[in-house]
Amino acid sequence: MLLPHTELEKAESLEQLRWLYHGYKIATIETDAETPNIDTPEDVAAVIRALNENL
Repeated sequence: MLLPHTELEKAESLEQLRWLYHGYKIATIETDAETPNIDTPEDVAAVIRALNENL
């Protein structure tokens, strides 16, 4: 499903706001799982390296 971007989503850099704006509900849960942040191309490369090391 392709929903149009919203100004609030662009301003806040949160894609979840697009779904909320268009009337969808978002569920969240608390977890102890550690996950990497991926914000840059370098982060992607680091995660790929880590995954390859653990295969």
